[in-house]
Amino acid sequence: MQASKPLNRKFAIALALAGMWLLACIGSFVVIRSYDWSFFGLRGYDATTIEQIGAFFVAWTAAQLPAACFAGMVIGSSGFSHPLRTTFWAVVVYYVVLSAIRAFHWPWRSLHDLNQSIPILAYLISVLLLIGFSVFVTWFMPRFHTVFQKYFAH
Repeated sequence: MQASKPLNRKFAIALALAGMWLLACIGSFVVIRSYDWSFFGLRGYDATTIEQIGAFFVAWTAAQLPAACFAGMVIGSSGFSHPLRTTFWAVVVYYVVLSAIRAFHWPWRSLHDLNQSIPILAYLISVLLLIGFSVFVTWFMPRFHTVFQKYFAH
């Protein structure tokens, strides 16, 4: 089996960002539409509030993992000299732009009794996890390729 030519850098960034957006939209749609998210008794730092918002953001983060994985795989298999740094900055820019858009459509604002620091903190933790996961996948790509070539590509 012959090694394929790595992706063009500009195309890889565009593909990673477009793929992240598409997979993130699909994941969010599935999570939000397929579960009956009923939030009740949301106030401050009590256990009920933290549990409900935490469960929602765990599900939201799990739905976003394919998007983060896709970006890491695309950039990791391209011709970048520093793929970890490139993945980090591409994913950070993606989430900064989407966070700015979400700030105007923040759904938790309609709950007047809710302390807004709880969903904001949960959102920030989930975004940091997704950034870290995409960088991990980028780091893992060459190792996976080596193992694949050694054991499966004969």
